Amino acid sequence: MAYKPTRQLCVYIVAEDGSPDVCKIGITELLSRRLGSLQSQNWRKLSISAAFPIETADLAWEIEQAMLHIFEVKRIRGEWVRVSPTEMEVEIVNYLKAIGVKSENVFSSGKSNVIKMWANQ
Repeated sequence: MAYKPTRQLCVYIVAEDGSPDVCKIGITELLSRRLGSLQSQNWRKLSISAAFPIETADLAWEIEQAMLHIFEVKRIRGEWVRVSPTEMEVEIVNYLKAIGVKSENVFSSGKSNVIKMWANQ
């Protein structure tokens, strides 16, 4: 049986301030908590570059794995890649279109309260 999230899942992109060509892709239900967890392990300031609400855990995992495959030669470690957050965002949007999924990046389009939205679910 597939995992049923109790909160809104999202695929997110995190960027390191001062490293315009490095980002991380990930999946979470609690975006603010995940950012805090990542920040506690990174000496550079991190910020959310994009967040896409996704309906199912299977689809979120598929998107994450597809992006890691696309950028395999640029992988630094784990889910960190030497790619600009914008380039990653474009690839996610293109992938979603290609598989017929409508999803909007609810973060980078000026909706900075998205972290609060996911934090309070």
